[in-house]
Amino acid sequence: MAATRIWNRWLRRLHGPLGGRDGGVTFRMTMALLFPLAGLGWVISQAAWFQLEPESVAAARSMEALGKETPIAGRRGEILDRTGRRVLALTVPTVEVAFVPTSWEVDRLETSWALADALGIAPQPLISEMFSGRDYVRVKSRPTPEEVSLVRRLGLKDVRLETRDRRFYPNGPSLGPTLGFVGIANPEEARSGLRERGRMGLEARYDEGLQGEVRQVSFWKGRGKTRYYQDRLGEEWVLDGQHLQISVDAQIQAILDAELAAQMEQEQADAAMGVALDPETFEVLAISSLPAVDPNQFEGACQEENWLPKDAPVPALLLNPCANKVLSYPFEPGSVGKIFTVATAVESGIATLDTVLDGQGGHCMIGRHEVTDLHKVGRVPLWQAFKYSSNCAHLDLATRLGPERILWGLTRLGIGRGTGIDLPGEVISRSQDPEDWRKTGYRTAGYGYGYTATLMELATAVTTLVNGGVRRTPHLAKAWRSPNSREVTEVAWPEGVRLFSEETSRVVREAMRFVVMEPDGTGRKARPQHYTAGGKTGTARLLVPKKGYSDEAYLCSFLGFAPAESPRVVIAVTVANPKVHKTAAGAIAPVFGRVVDRVLPILGVPPQEAPESHVVVAR
Repeated sequence: MAATRIWNRWLRRLHGPLGGRDGGVTFRMTMALLFPLAGLGWVISQAAWFQLEPESVAAARSMEALGKETPIAGRRGEILDRTGRRVLALTVPTVEVAFVPTSWEVDRLETSWALADALGIAPQPLISEMFSGRDYVRVKSRPTPEEVSLVRRLGLKDVRLETRDRRFYPNGPSLGPTLGFVGIANPEEARSGLRERGRMGLEARYDEGLQGEVRQVSFWKGRGKTRYYQDRLGEEWVLDGQHLQISVDAQIQAILDAELAAQMEQEQADAAMGVALDPETFEVLAISSLPAVDPNQFEGACQEENWLPKDAPVPALLLNPCANKVLSYPFEPGSVGKIFTVATAVESGIATLDTVLDGQGGHCMIGRHEVTDLHKVGRVPLWQAFKYSSNCAHLDLATRLGPERILWGLTRLGIGRGTGIDLPGEVISRSQDPEDWRKTGYRTAGYGYGYTATLMELATAVTTLVNGGVRRTPHLAKAWRSPNSREVTEVAWPEGVRLFSEETSRVVREAMRFVVMEPDGTGRKARPQHYTAGGKTGTARLLVPKKGYSDEAYLCSFLGFAPAESPRVVIAVTVANPKVHKTAAGAIAPVFGRVVDRVLPILGVPPQEAPESHVVVAR
């Protein structure tokens, strides 16, 4: 009743008394005008709403589009050389040919043959992939521009040219096993949003820092492929991974690669490896392992059928392009091991450079086995026995030291313990059975047999002995740079530990100097033209699995430093199974001299006049 009274009062004010002569007419006219105006207002408001937000309204009406999430991943960080200016690895957009089935009408067999012909690939594996039932078949990565044009002209249904990020290594196989490569994430990794993972070398070791950040983002699906992202609006997203700056100098790396490759060709050798270290910091300036994989074409390159010949004359690992042989191939060092025998004798107070050793005229016995010398000597001072690399004289020195001291020296230098370098795949070398060691093993160790070490272990030990006796961890990581390169964070490495005295270090440097700078030293072919240097040759027979020691294949090594007075670089190089020369003096020593002459100017060391060698005897 109250509502009726209010309604009648409102109508009287608007139209006058209902019983009046004009009341009914006025009311009907008002209603006739009011309803069309209200309808027109509703139409205008709806039109405005759809005009301003057409896609979001459509998405809101589709319940299927609500609550969607998608991962967004940043781009992988770059790997830079020590200058921070030369890029060794980066991520670039590339084209990929893919088959994405959406229709049952597609003739997959015909499509397979057409793609195989256009892209120059084997048809049978492609046919198997096309009929595998997968909803995405990668046909070919990195097709040439000509192949892309041909695929476009074919116009095959469900064949797409996808643009994807791919890792690119500008220097090809240079540093290949060290840098490693990046592979596509497996299904489990992909569920977390990752698209790729480092699979070898530095890419694997520092994958977490290089990997871009992945964020799950909510979105509304619009028309076609349009998406409207809902959350984190207004934030500055920095999803790209950090850049890794390493200690390798791209110029020094190119020099070491080129010189080793040239020597391999000249000597008709099967493999070669080398490493250059900074003796003060133990930073790796260059590291080579030949043959080497090109990370840009790693697919299939590491499978044995692609690189291992039948009846290989050397261990398979030496021929593996994906193995970093500097870290993973332990071998008997040969005469290089005499450096450690001399250092142990000097540190123990057993000998000095003028201690007389018995070379026995170049013939001596260990049990029933005869040991011979290429340079035969009798009773000579230690420095001369070392210069001529007398096995029998160093056997005499090892006998004086005894098994415990020899083992102490090798262990202290890290032989058989690894180096701790920041690369995956380092193999720990082995030592003899303790009983065999006490009987004869320590005596053969005196001239570099009876134990094994990787080239990195040997290089680290020599670096320790020539830098004053302080050992550090060899490493490659130098600094992390933010994606915009504004922030640089140095990588901290442990402080050095003194293992040998400075006097022992000085005596070892002097003994190694005789080998290179004396005109009749066994390492005279390693002498640089413009610098003084010290070093040691080493030749050892190859131990081939299931065949024993080879009578024809040798590992020839040279380890040295320069300049002789104040070392700025330590270089270790090895060549496997040279055919022209059978000793390290001819097969590998010249590489050291050429590398030194080219590397020291890069390190800021001006050429020096090499003084005439003279004998300085430590008493």
